Amino acid sequence: YPSPGVGVVVAKSDGVIHMQGYGLADRASERPFDPMETVVRAGSVSKCFTAAAIVTLANDGKLSMDDPVDMYTGDVTIPQPFGPIHVKNLLTHTAGFDDTIVDMHERDVNDWLPLDEYLATELPPPAMPPGLCTSYSSWDFAIAGLVIEGASGMPYDEYVRQRILEPLGMTRSSFRLPDPPEDLMADLASGYNFLNGAYKQYPFDYIKASPGIALLTTTENIGHFITAQLNKGMWNEAQALAPEVIDAMHTTQFTNHEKIRGFTYGFAEWRENGLRIIFHDGNAIGHMGRLLIIPEKNIGFYIAYNIVPFDPGAIPSEAGRLNRRFTTAFLDEFFPETETEKAPPTPVSEAKTPISSFEGQYRPTNHSRHTFQKIASLMEQVPVTIVDETSIIVGSSRYVRVDNNLFQYEEGGESYVPFRMNENGEPTHLFFGTGSYEKVSKFESAPVQQTIFITFLLLFFTMILTGLVRLSIIWNKSRALGYADALMFVAALVNMLFFLGIANVMLSLDTMELFAGVPPVLAVVLTLPIVSSLFAVCAIAIAMRSNVLGKLGRAYHALSFVVMMVFLPFLWYWNLIGF
Repeated sequence: YPSPGVGVVVAKSDGVIHMQGYGLADRASERPFDPMETVVRAGSVSKCFTAAAIVTLANDGKLSMDDPVDMYTGDVTIPQPFGPIHVKNLLTHTAGFDDTIVDMHERDVNDWLPLDEYLATELPPPAMPPGLCTSYSSWDFAIAGLVIEGASGMPYDEYVRQRILEPLGMTRSSFRLPDPPEDLMADLASGYNFLNGAYKQYPFDYIKASPGIALLTTTENIGHFITAQLNKGMWNEAQALAPEVIDAMHTTQFTNHEKIRGFTYGFAEWRENGLRIIFHDGNAIGHMGRLLIIPEKNIGFYIAYNIVPFDPGAIPSEAGRLNRRFTTAFLDEFFPETETEKAPPTPVSEAKTPISSFEGQYRPTNHSRHTFQKIASLMEQVPVTIVDETSIIVGSSRYVRVDNNLFQYEEGGESYVPFRMNENGEPTHLFFGTGSYEKVSKFESAPVQQTIFITFLLLFFTMILTGLVRLSIIWNKSRALGYADALMFVAALVNMLFFLGIANVMLSLDTMELFAGVPPVLAVVLTLPIVSSLFAVCAIAIAMRSNVLGKLGRAYHALSFVVMMVFLPFLWYWNLIGF
């Protein structure tokens, strides 16, 4: 992928063994990407440092992982309708909050909000009970930052600087906002995307959910963190982090099922080439990277790019594929998988749950439920179809039933798909890797919703054609009825423009733009259904008062009005009216 620059560091317990920069930190000035000097935005790799700070506070006796979070959030009320959220839930992505990325960043420093003010006004509500399952969330770590402030009595960025960054010698790293250190900003790599064959450069923005995203650092500085992770917290012959902190960050703390990967405090687990790996990816505006550690091999790497290759409309993003390709190449080169024949799974002989129960559509638990982003969950749904009495297709891969609600990849190995059942023995969730997917109703399934969208599209198209024909006949006969037909025609036309606008936004919108708020073009598109409904109300009011309106005309206007009014609650359900 055409990243302008790349920095990579490989480290072991005794220090860095390889470090190199490639390409450019800035295309305009042709400044080279220097792993020692070039500053990058670590994105969600920041979560590893926030986790280290929380665990350090716990190790110092300043808090307990089992404490309710509201012991430390001061005047900021954390909604907990499903029961208390504990500190440990924040670090394992199990707090259960709804998700959205809209307006997490500000382009104007004057609009930036401190963490407590931001969470007090913008924190989305919980969508599920804490501890139910994983639901990856930057909101969890934003609250963790607030917990750090409450437990330490210090601003978040200052505590992390004193207790994590400085002991590790990470002098080229900072969470400070809204005035990041001038020397770091002077060396910050320009962030890019590559769209339609051309580079797009992003301006620097100010992250409000800072504890999970906002770290400025260098490739070389992350090498210090890797060394400490592999050396029981030691760096440069000093105990930078307590051994107990490292143990907690390397130990599985939550998993949706014993057969699949889980989360430590700060890292996700990965398995490849027979190895247990802990890692974290990071995406920020125009920057991305991966921090990966293999404890049993005493080695880890960090790779940073000054590009975020989010292709509009693409799921999964090119960013994830790029990190995955580098990881596989690294592991195959230095730790190739030994040639061992994988035993194919043995189908379970008896199971109490009919295999047909698992069929359906499943969507990620960390989808947005209260913003227009909800519609994106349709594209993220994973279909499960039945092959026979012992196997299913999940996405595009076949899995064999090895227990009542557990399926194993058809070629064997460690790839499993477990399902969670409710008290009636019906599947409610599917788990894959560290991800959780909830089963959706038939109404919410992508095929049904696509059919409904297409039906409305065809109805509005038919209304437009019918309106044109009626206008050509009626306009000279009854001017009032002509106005009614014209208004209904315009109402249908506006809704067609809405469909075209939504399609254009979904296919062309740069995902990064959403972090700064609702794009103006999308805001306009989301108001169109309101405009069309007003036209429809005026049309039916005029038509029904007309003395020359026949039975056929009344049926046309009545049906058209019903279609318009049914369309509104449908859009309301998907948060596509207003913004």
